[in-house]
Amino acid sequence: MKKVPKPKVKNVLVVFINPAGVQQDGSVPEGMPTRETQAWFVYFASLGVILQAVNRNNEPIMGYWDIADAGAWASSMYAQLVADPEYQAECRNNPATLPAVWDGYKMMSRSIPVPIV
Repeated sequence: MKKVPKPKVKNVLVVFINPAGVQQDGSVPEGMPTRETQAWFVYFASLGVILQAVNRNNEPIMGYWDIADAGAWASSMYAQLVADPEYQAECRNNPATLPAVWDGYKMMSRSIPVPIV
């Protein structure tokens, strides 16, 4: 029986950022952005690309975002970016822009395994 080689993978850093702050006392001053009104942004360090996270309906992902779901989204987007060099170059040249970053913003990171190409 012929042994099937394992695909070669590497881990890449992905950073997830929601620019809205969390109010310590639970109240939000009128007009102040909240996690429910601010989209998540995803930075692919190895590609030099930052994207606004969107769902299947192309709507911004806002509010609580589970790290496992965020990692799955990032893995899918990474594969799309690597598979399409023109799309990757477009995203690098026209990055998503954070509107601002407020005190108490949320940032989390994850290493995702991707195939070595």
